Amino acid sequence: MQVQKTFFFERRYLCFAAVFVLSCVMMLMGQEQKLRFAETVAATIFSTGERVFSKPIQMSRLRRENRFLRRRNIDLSMEVQRLREAELENMRLRRLLNFKQKSGLSLLPAEVIGTGGAHGKRICP
Repeated sequence: MQVQKTFFFERRYLCFAAVFVLSCVMMLMGQEQKLRFAETVAATIFSTGERVFSKPIQMSRLRRENRFLRRRNIDLSMEVQRLREAELENMRLRRLLNFKQKSGLSLLPAEVIGTGGAHGKRICP
């Protein structure tokens, strides 16, 4: 407890001394030098802050992207599984109906769009 109080006490005086010396040095500088020095200090402080805060922001963004990609991966895996099951079902039904993959006949595919007309004939486009 005593060590912790001493550390903060010394740290406070160290910061005060640094600011005091910095103020004295700036009083001895010309106007142009003060402006350049202030710009350099401000740029250094902001760039350090940017580096400090950019990592957590980037990590948060990566976590969100990771969650999204995991969900997308699960969805796509489930779709692949459904398609595999549908393919197996199609193969099973084709075997039951004795469908052949190739026919020796010349075939023309068509879609039935209606029934009726003379003697219940089907109409093809």
